[in-house]
Amino acid sequence: MGRHLLRRPVRKIYPGYLKRDRQLLIKRLLFSFFVFTSTLLVMASAGALTYTVKRGDTIFGISQASRVSEEQLRLVNNLTDNTIREGQELIIPHDFYMVPPGDGWFGVSRKSGVPLDVLLRINRMTKESPLRAYTKLKIPVAAALQKVHVVQAGESWAILEDIYGVSAEKMRQYSGISAKQNLVEGMTIMLIPDLVETHLVQEGETLYSLSRRYGVSIDQLMQYNALNTDIIRSGQRLRIRDPLVDNSSSQNFELDNLPQEEVAEEIAPLIDPIEIKYAYFQPSRLYFSRPPTIPVQPSAHYADPQATSVESDYADASLLYANFKEDVAQLPVLSDTLKGYKIMLDPGHGGYDPGALGSVNIGGKTYYLVEDEYVYDIALRLYAILVQHGAEVDLTILAPNHTIRENSDLESFVNQKNEVYNDAKESRRPVGGRWGLRKRVEITQRFLRNHPKEKSIFMSLHADSGDVSGLVLASAKYSDATKRLAEKIISRFAVGGRILADEYLVLKDNPAHASLLVEVRTMSKSEAKYLLDPVERQADAQRLADAILDYAGGAK
Repeated sequence: MGRHLLRRPVRKIYPGYLKRDRQLLIKRLLFSFFVFTSTLLVMASAGALTYTVKRGDTIFGISQASRVSEEQLRLVNNLTDNTIREGQELIIPHDFYMVPPGDGWFGVSRKSGVPLDVLLRINRMTKESPLRAYTKLKIPVAAALQKVHVVQAGESWAILEDIYGVSAEKMRQYSGISAKQNLVEGMTIMLIPDLVETHLVQEGETLYSLSRRYGVSIDQLMQYNALNTDIIRSGQRLRIRDPLVDNSSSQNFELDNLPQEEVAEEIAPLIDPIEIKYAYFQPSRLYFSRPPTIPVQPSAHYADPQATSVESDYADASLLYANFKEDVAQLPVLSDTLKGYKIMLDPGHGGYDPGALGSVNIGGKTYYLVEDEYVYDIALRLYAILVQHGAEVDLTILAPNHTIRENSDLESFVNQKNEVYNDAKESRRPVGGRWGLRKRVEITQRFLRNHPKEKSIFMSLHADSGDVSGLVLASAKYSDATKRLAEKIISRFAVGGRILADEYLVLKDNPAHASLLVEVRTMSKSEAKYLLDPVERQADAQRLADAILDYAGGAK
């Protein structure tokens, strides 16, 4: 975490958050899930997966484990009801959607969770195209699951990008195809870097850029290629995988499908812990309990269709948050500058209120961002740094499915709308408006009750649209303490930043001595890239922490 975490390895800190003495139940559940997935066999001819029914299996259980609806399982397997028998072989439609009788394009889009424009584009159809019952439509599928694609007639790089969420540039790199080479029916396209054995160095590439692209460390690349310098030249062919490890077998399930922490226990890391600048150099889980229907945010207004209850989401969120706090408590103490301080962090929006929507184009590919997903990540990073300096920290809202996320491939986070208030008694999700904002003040009041006012801070984090870069919002009658902290933040972020005072509901009557709202970044095309990149989110969290340390008198 930032420059202060160089003092010790962070492998068990992020993204684990789950202590060994508390993992038994979770590991058993994970084992059950992977036993299920390990029995799925690829049918090359149909591009589907099959599952052999075990004793005690139900359609509901298989639906939950495979993340395919019960309706789809019945349609694809020609079942009239949910009755199945031991030994029966079921098709699991992971890469296609069978049209139910009576459904039109909008119904199919809603049920499949695939935006209509994407659905039409990858199937090369229009809204006027007839949609017949039991038609198999292509749908987006995780590249990590499919791994390889055989080109069909009429397919283009744009269609493959829509289906797998991988840029054409990366697919060409993984497949050893030049930019001038056209797609040909029957051509095999590699979708993930794990299948790549070697790389032909291009002009301007470095070991660092290759390590980020293929998910291996610089030390590993030097070791695999017997290099004694980190200088490489154009035209040089480098090994990307360990030449002593055979990765050719598609049946090698044991390591490929274990949870990340299990793999970490089996394989000693080759990278020197001193080389770990931030946790983003380590593989991480973007989602814990319920992966979204599609792997990345496909459009600005998309929301994952999976419906969950506030009660179940709060149970998941509180458990994840408790383990996160325990792990952070084990980080090395860096100072006691914030000892005695209580700091409430308020990740903006969340729940039914996604906040601002934005997009950014990187390398010819468009990434879509939703404000609440990214400011929550920054809040957690800031939380960890502040605790290392002695503060007691809490959050106004919690997410049930993720903590700090290291999207090293710049995957855009899916809008899941599942955040909850940090209040066990609250049965409603976060919303905008008067009630939703005052609820955050109520949670803050409870956290700061009977605490010395002069050592209390409330900070709401946002990334709005429009010209708000460097903006710090304060209550109409803000305190001297609020002004001092705002000035510290502005000095850390941008020349020309300013304080804007008004009757903001989340700041009005807020009990903290210093209470403010910070527009950390904006959703503008020039700034959205900073939100997408975990390195930049970490840097922003560090800037906020340094401002708070300055305010508390700790900066040298």
